[in-house]
Amino acid sequence: MNFSKLQKRKIKTLLVLSSVGVFALLCAGCSRRPTTQIKDYGVMLPDNNVYNATINSIVSTDIYGRSFDEGDVASSDKKVGMFYFVWLGEHTDSGIFDVTKYSQTEDGKKALWSEVELIDPDGPINNPSNYKIKEELDGDGNPITPSPLFTFHYFSEPLYGYYCSDDPWVIARHIELLTVSGIDYIAFDLTNISIYADNIRVVLDSLLKFQKMGWNVPKATSFLTGTDKSQNHPGRILDFYNTFYADPKYDSLWLRDEESNKPILSIDRFEYYSGLSPIVTANLKIKNTIWPYDKSATIYDDMSWMDWEYPQRVYENSDGNYMSVSVTQHVAGSFGMSANPHIKDGENVRTTFAEKYDAFDTGGKTNYDSNRGRGWDYELNKNVAENAFKGTNFESQWDNALNSSKPIDEVFVTGWNEWIAYKYPVEVLHGGSKSVKDIYKKYYNQVSLCDTANEEFSRDIEMTRGGYGDNFYLQNMRNTREFKFSSSKVQYAGAYATNDIQNIDWRNAREYLDFTGEVFERHFDRADHQDVYVNDTNRNDIKSTKVSHDGNNLYMQIETVDNIIMEDDKENNMNLLLSLHDSNRPSWNGYQFLLNKTALTKGLGKGKIQGFKTTDSADTEEIGTYDYFLDKNKLSIAIPLETLGIKKDQQFTIDFKVADGISDPSDIMNYYVDGDSAPIGRLNYRYNSKHF
Repeated sequence: MNFSKLQKRKIKTLLVLSSVGVFALLCAGCSRRPTTQIKDYGVMLPDNNVYNATINSIVSTDIYGRSFDEGDVASSDKKVGMFYFVWLGEHTDSGIFDVTKYSQTEDGKKALWSEVELIDPDGPINNPSNYKIKEELDGDGNPITPSPLFTFHYFSEPLYGYYCSDDPWVIARHIELLTVSGIDYIAFDLTNISIYADNIRVVLDSLLKFQKMGWNVPKATSFLTGTDKSQNHPGRILDFYNTFYADPKYDSLWLRDEESNKPILSIDRFEYYSGLSPIVTANLKIKNTIWPYDKSATIYDDMSWMDWEYPQRVYENSDGNYMSVSVTQHVAGSFGMSANPHIKDGENVRTTFAEKYDAFDTGGKTNYDSNRGRGWDYELNKNVAENAFKGTNFESQWDNALNSSKPIDEVFVTGWNEWIAYKYPVEVLHGGSKSVKDIYKKYYNQVSLCDTANEEFSRDIEMTRGGYGDNFYLQNMRNTREFKFSSSKVQYAGAYATNDIQNIDWRNAREYLDFTGEVFERHFDRADHQDVYVNDTNRNDIKSTKVSHDGNNLYMQIETVDNIIMEDDKENNMNLLLSLHDSNRPSWNGYQFLLNKTALTKGLGKGKIQGFKTTDSADTEEIGTYDYFLDKNKLSIAIPLETLGIKKDQQFTIDFKVADGISDPSDIMNYYVDGDSAPIGRLNYRYNSKHF
């Protein structure tokens, strides 16, 4: 029997209400621990599915103090998709050109934004040899080498470096980050010419690997047509179908239509559907791609990866109500119009274009405000540069999805990892008919970048090295969890049990899982294939952490895939970081306590409990000891509650992380990169002493 999304909502509500009532009747006269999660949204038992229970118990706080807590998110029937790019390393053989690095010096800015002149006005405007680049001089009068025209530029350096899209070390981390943050599917951006088959295969194989381990990894779909009608898009779609969809190996990975159960593919239906092979139309659910500048959306069964209209439009799909949420919006047609110092302070030329062609326009007064950057303020109707790293634009987009008058069932987020854009003469990006040229011709001696231009005018969530860091990753995760779980605050019950640290079988304990199989050495080309990235911090692959407590101790058992390796001369062996709620001790990134700073020996022993000295330093001091037992691939410990400042039988909540092999543990961003962190990066697991 098929149910509509609205009917499913009503049925789910009834089931939740009835489950609470049934639990009350069944357990009124018994003390047996129930075997299912009870949704009373007070104190809840962890889900029997330990993978779901782990994700539900992940918490974090970003650098601005914005937090998210536990939630019933893993079982939500709402969906969040993510635009995912697979073109890195395919178009950058000529070198790495980084806008942020160029922008750090005056000479760099000159090299980046050098003016251009068309040599032959009647010649092709997209031919690099038809342009003369204005010579710029440094402070000593020497010529500055300009960054090349018609070449891809990075807006900033990714945290994992300028990686290739088929680097398995990076892809494994992407999948872990997206899975634990609640992303339900990724949509490959194939709106250009290539289907990047080799790169997609690495992603799909990695997804399949972790799916087989038990993780609910994101499903996959694609946006598979572009605006260049000269290309054989129906042929490219058939090629993609034969390469991937026809391969039964990947059947479990596809995003599927709820009614037909067919894999979903989004194309420009009006342009290309009639030319599709019958095998494609028979076996796939073809949805229509709506471009952000399209005012004539058909609304039903459309997929939009970005909307220049604000508030964003709601699209009625067979799977429910759909809305796009984007980090920024290049309403002017190219972000470089807002980033180029020779252009940005001029009067908003997009306004003239919009009036003439009934196009979208921000209404901003200058070219700087002709695009909505990361710090766009919708009330002031302008960019606020100091808010760029806070993501005020992104937050407003998410607010619309959370508060829509039409309940939203599916959010599509742009985007994860685009990173690069072509550096063009303005005439190429904003040329065309004579009337268009008349509008933009005063800027035809300038250059621009289309979809990403700098850290303020770009739309990636993936973490940067420096810059906005992990702000947007955590911001998106916080909003994703609120979207999927908007009920009142929940706490998952702990396990009140005394565990013998020499007994390896801890059945009565809360268990938190970590990804395994992602801890391996990195040795892979940089995106320009002129250098190689190496990371050999892999040492221990953390599998799980079990936690319980009694009136005296907090018990934790950390299990790894292979026997635990300790390096005597290192301080980064199986570090355990603890964050106790309402503690009055100094905290570093929220943590007051650090265990295992000194390497442990096998068997029974005493370890040192370190306390952080200040909030702005990772320096610690010894404040006590704990008992441990290290045997093969398990480390069991008993931490005195009194040393943590917890009184006997006092209720407490503690957030924690296990990390191994972090090259510089004093930099929290390294917990996304090195060795293994459970959970990854700035995320933590939460344990509550409340129990049944």
